[in-house]
Amino acid sequence: RLTSRAQDSTCLIPATAVRGTEGDRYVYVAQRQSSTFGGTQTIVQKNSVTVLNESETIVSVVEDLSYSQIIYQEDRSLSEGDSVMAYDNED
Repeated sequence: RLTSRAQDSTCLIPATAVRGTEGDRYVYVAQRQSSTFGGTQTIVQKNSVTVLNESETIVSVVEDLSYSQIIYQEDRSLSEGDSVMAYDNED
């Protein structure tokens, strides 16, 4: 049996994660970087998204972000290239 991915798919993400204005919508994702001394840090990376539809709580985008760690609900203002820490708030 062969299963292939649909040509047109959507990814649902929280509305609070999508930033920007109508012509320039994007999300911030966490990108792990290794240093030459063996340490790692998490860097903010800006990813453009194409919004298909949105409500107050959910946004449907064309890009497959299912394997990305989307950054939102931050405690400070973020910019691309900033170093961040992740807090696990699963209850």
